[in-house]
Amino acid sequence: MPNIVIQIPRGVLTDDARTAAAHQIASFAADTEQMPAQTSKRMLSWAVFQEMEAASWSVGGSAIPDSVIPCMVEIKVPEGVVDSAMRAVFLEGIYAILEKSMPVGDGRRLLMSTVFFEVPDGCWGANSAIWTLAEFARVAGYRHLQHLI
Repeated sequence: MPNIVIQIPRGVLTDDARTAAAHQIASFAADTEQMPAQTSKRMLSWAVFQEMEAASWSVGGSAIPDSVIPCMVEIKVPEGVVDSAMRAVFLEGIYAILEKSMPVGDGRRLLMSTVFFEVPDGCWGANSAIWTLAEFARVAGYRHLQHLI
């Protein structure tokens, strides 16, 4: 049940590239969290892009250098779903998807900063209910957490 928010400067990606990257990231995250391939389970894996005006960014106290494309990623997961190995997989996979989505041949390098937020058990709401890790395991079908059901 990851919620992944990717912030990038406005206009870096085409609409098609942004859409494809969001789909790839959500699918990749579901795979990483060991969710079954069922659509009803995978609907819990969300990825969204937020584009920010380039003037809103500061890198090292200055405007964005022409040589980089800054990108901030926030990954929110229920506490207990991912371990340190899974976090490393998340970083590598999301970076690879974003790097592949960036404009080709313009000489800029992707700079990605990622923060993981593990939401404490019982502090995540889905629709009108508070969910616990056991509920996530049941609904998302996490293969590695089925013992909690």
